[in-house]
Amino acid sequence: MSAPDRHTHGGPPGGSHGGLHAGPHGGSHGGSLEGALAGQRVLVPRAEARGDHLAELVLSLGGEPVMVPLIEHTPPADEAAFAAAIDRWNAGAYDWAAITSVRGAQAFARAGATPSGGRIASVGSTTTAALESLGFCVDLEPERFTGESLARALVAKLMSWPAPDGRASVLLPLSAIADTTLETGLIAAGHRPERIDAYRTSPVAGDPEADAALAPSIDAALVLSASAARALAARFPTLHEHARLAAIGEPTARELRSLGMPPAVVARQHTASGTVTALARLTETSKPS
Repeated sequence: MSAPDRHTHGGPPGGSHGGLHAGPHGGSHGGSLEGALAGQRVLVPRAEARGDHLAELVLSLGGEPVMVPLIEHTPPADEAAFAAAIDRWNAGAYDWAAITSVRGAQAFARAGATPSGGRIASVGSTTTAALESLGFCVDLEPERFTGESLARALVAKLMSWPAPDGRASVLLPLSAIADTTLETGLIAAGHRPERIDAYRTSPVAGDPEADAALAPSIDAALVLSASAARALAARFPTLHEHARLAAIGEPTARELRSLGMPPAVVARQHTASGTVTALARLTETSKPS
């Protein structure tokens, strides 16, 4: 995740829960951003059903959102294994579950996980909000909303875990393409993580002719996960040559750089709306005085 999965989501401490807190007048982010994206066509890498709040935020800052879904999520290849893990969770077999994305929260709940199964660690405010909306109480959220920070926070929390051997069992319902940051950290600290694929992430096939026609009109693009970075590179390989790319966090920025598409800005608040704000601030400060 961002995050233990490569699609790290979240943001620094003190943020709201991923809503439209980054208003056009700056608010907690400091300074007015009203009209900062005026004249900018911004690629929002989501389908309209899920990306509407981002479109509204781009519009509120004067920009024109262009909805282009780059990735899609589907059930895990082994749904029976995921269901069995959820059954164990509901039976109290785990001490904690660590949730690293909104998609993971939704998959966890959709599979039948109950709030009483154990304690919940969340990677960041947006995921926390999703969990809470699904009836879960979050017991741990790191100060910085990254997978590495979640691993450190959870290991610190478990330093005095009251098990006979001091080892905690932690369910990790992750994307099938998630990296091993979280489980590696827990294993190194002597705990017992159990990773299970909760969903799959796949690129959305584009229309090459339509993408080629669209690309020159795009002024900026939001890149909200490492998998989205790869999908963007596959469909719009030269976009970075004329458009600003705004990355949600450093893992996504690293992926962009590895693809030869360096981001123009990396969000300080590692949420989708924080990425819009970072792009707006960059665009505003780049205007001639």
